[in-house]
Amino acid sequence: MKCVLSVKWVIFAALLSGCPKQATFDLSIPDAPSVISAQPADQVLVDASQGSGPSIRSRAIALGIAVHEADRATWAGRGSYDPDGWVQSQTVDAMAPYAEEPAMRGVLAQLATRDSADAYARSHAAVVLAQTGGDDTVRDALSAAVTQSRDPWNRSALALGAMALGDTTHTGSLTDAVARGDIALELTFIQDLGHTGNPSVLEALVAASDRVEEELVLAVAAARMLLGDDAGRSLLITATNDDDPLVQLAVIDTVLDIPGNKPVLKAAMRSRDAIAGEYAALAWDAVRDRVSDRFPRALESDDPELRLAALDLLGRTSSNPDLARDLARRALLDDVPRVRAAAARRLGELGLQAAAGDTERLQVLLSDEDILVRVEAAGALLR
Repeated sequence: MKCVLSVKWVIFAALLSGCPKQATFDLSIPDAPSVISAQPADQVLVDASQGSGPSIRSRAIALGIAVHEADRATWAGRGSYDPDGWVQSQTVDAMAPYAEEPAMRGVLAQLATRDSADAYARSHAAVVLAQTGGDDTVRDALSAAVTQSRDPWNRSALALGAMALGDTTHTGSLTDAVARGDIALELTFIQDLGHTGNPSVLEALVAASDRVEEELVLAVAAARMLLGDDAGRSLLITATNDDDPLVQLAVIDTVLDIPGNKPVLKAAMRSRDAIAGEYAALAWDAVRDRVSDRFPRALESDDPELRLAALDLLGRTSSNPDLARDLARRALLDDVPRVRAAAARRLGELGLQAAAGDTERLQVLLSDEDILVRVEAAGALLR
C-alpha cells in the first residue's frame, strides 16, 4: 500500500503539519533556539517557500497566494511545480478560494493535465475546477491518463478527477480499489471521495471500512458521513468513547468541517478525559460561533496543545472579534513556537489594528527563533 505517513490516527482539520496533515495534538518537541536577523516580510515568505521543509514551504506558498493578488499565479505556479506531491495538493487548497480567477484556473488546469505532477494533486485540482464550472479539456486529459497508467494507486486518483469533471467511464478503477481497502494515506483524496455525491463511491467506502488500515478508519467514516451515511456518523460517535484519548481528540478534528457534526461533538463533550472533553466543548462553542469564557481559560492552560487548539478554533468564530484579537495578542508571547505561530495567524486573519500596536508586535516576531512563527508573522503583516 502507498503510505505517506505513519501515525495512529489521521485527521482532516489540522492546518500546519509536515507530510501530510497531522493531528492538532502533536507532541513534537520544538527545535533549540537560535539567533535570527529580521528580514522584510516579503523576503521571509520567499525564502521559506524555496528552501524549507514541505510544511513550511506549503504554508509560505499559501500565504503568498493569499496576500499577493498581483502575483498570485506566480506563487501558485511555484507550489504546483514543487517536487513534493503533498505541497502540490496543499497549493490546490490555497488556490481554491480564487479558482474563478482566469489566471488561477489556468494554473489548476496545467497542474491537472501535467503528467509529471502527483496523481493525487492532479485529481484534487480537477475537483476544485469542477466546483467552479468544470473543464472539458482537463476531463479528457485525465480520462486518457487513467487508460495509460499501469499504477493502480494513480489510476484510482486520476479516475476520481475525471469523475468530478463528469466522466464516469473509469468509475470502476476508483470504486474497485476503494472497496478493497486500497486507499492511499492521502487525506485530501479521501475527503474528495466524500464530496462526490456518488452512490457507488459510498458503497465502496462502506466495504472499505473493515479493510483499511486503522490510520484510515476515521477518515473513511467521515467521508461516509459527508455522503449522507448515518452509519458513518455512528462510527464516529462510537469512537468518542475509545479508551485512547488521542482517538477521541482525532474524532473531534475529523468532524470539525463536516455538516451535521453536532451529534458527534455532543458525544465527545461527555468524554472522561479532561483534555478531550475541554477540546470538544471549545469546538462546540466554535461551531455555534461563540467565543465563550472557555477560550481564555484554555489559553491559560498548562497544556500547550489545548492552547493551540483554542487559537485554531478562534479562527472559526466571528461573533466577538475584539476579544478574539485580545486573546491572540496574549498568545504571541507564548513559550511554545507553534502557539506563537497560531496566534500570529489568527491576528492577521482578524485584521491588524495599528493603534493597538499589532504591527510592532508582529515585526518583533520576524526575528523569532522558529521559522513557522516568522512565516505566520510575515503573512499577517502583508494581509
